[in-house]
Formats: sequence, structure tokens, C-alpha cells
Amino acid sequence: IGAPFNKSMLNPTGNLTGYSTKFLKALNLGVYGADLGYVTMYDQTQDALSYMNSVKKLGDELGVSSAFNPALMQRFQANFGKKDSMLSLVSVAYRQSDNYLKNNKQNDLSGLILTGGWVETMHFVTNVLKSKDNDEIKRRVAEQKTTVQSILKLLSPYASDKQYADLIAKFNDLSAAFEGIEMKYTYQKPIVDADKKTTTITSNSEVKISAEQIKTITEKVMAIRALISGTNS
Repeated sequence: IGAPFNKSMLNPTGNLTGYSTKFLKALNLGVYGADLGYVTMYDQTQDALSYMNSVKKLGDELGVSSAFNPALMQRFQANFGKKDSMLSLVSVAYRQSDNYLKNNKQNDLSGLILTGGWVETMHFVTNVLKSKDNDEIKRRVAEQKTTVQSILKLLSPYASDKQYADLIAKFNDLSAAFEGIEMKYTYQKPIVDADKKTTTITSNSEVKISAEQIKTITEKVMAIRALISGTNS
């Protein structure tokens, strides 16, 4: 939508040393992954390298170093300036780390990485809405109502742990902020092009979300992000 690059939205890489538990490391592996995607989209190559190094460090500390191995780092640097290639490499690494954690019965860490990435992305989106009134972004925010419920289901098995309990409490607050948002899904038959082997989804959703609801959601997202990354920017 033409929103300018805003470095102040990122979680500074200098915060990395403050994440001493597996809980915080996994959450911020998700956060830094979103930050890495953001700077890559805006062709900020020096920042991309810095965030990739932070991602690799957290990955090593969580035991998923194979997903962020030297070969990947070399390929990442070799593709500087090639946005699609860089994003593809990041996606591959995160899928590999997710598979490794699940295969080794560490679904808790996998869920935390996903949660951290989602929170940071919501942080970007709600910040953009402060300066750009865009209906498409509002719709995307409203659609996250169901995602919040999915994240709560991921976290709830570990509610006996205080760190999880605090995070779950804030997600319950966020879930409450989504109440009252009206969503209407209209199914339309997808368009299939057999020759090109493509399927175009034509279904759409209508949402009704007020400025006050967006303001409340923004505040709740900021509270969760502060808990995760230790920054409120």
C-alpha cells in the first residue's frame, strides 16, 4: 500500500542478549524472523544480514542450528538484492526448524516461534494503520479473530507454566478485543485454468471493524509484544 520503511518498528538486535530462557528465545526467534522478512521486503540488505545473524544465534541456542547452517547463510548473502530468493531461503529455514522441533516432540517451542512471528506482524500492521487508513489492512486485522483463537489453543496445554500463563492472559485480553467484530464470508466458485495449472480464489469476506476496536486491538498487541521482546515501540 506504499507505506514507507520504518526501522523504529523493529525489535533491535541488541535486545538479543536479554532473552535467557527457551521460552523467550523461541518467541523472539519468531519476532526476529518477521523483522527479517520486513527488512528484506524493503531491500535493507545490511539490516537483513544483521537480523539473519540474530535468527541464526537464537536457532543455535534452541538446537535448530541445522536449519540456519553456514551454507544457508552463504546463499542468503549471495542473493542480496534478490528479494524473492532471500524470502524463499528464510521460509525454507523456518519450515526446517519447525519440522525439526515437531519431530523431536518440542511442539511447545514450535508454537512459540509461530506466536512471536504473528505478534510482530500484527505490530507492523497496526502501526501502519496509525498513518494509513486502508480498508484492506482493516479487513486483514479483523480476520485475525480466528487466528487468536488458534494461538490460544496452541498455548493452552502449557498453562501451568507461569510464563505461558502470563502470555495466555494477554492473548485472552486480545481475544476479548476482537469480540463484536462482524465478519461475513461469501463463497464463490474458484476459477480453474487447467492449461496454466492455476486456481484463483474468488470468495470474499466482509468485515465491520470500528476505529475504537482497532485502537483497542493495537493496545493489546503492544502489551503482548512488550512481554515478548521487552520493547513497546
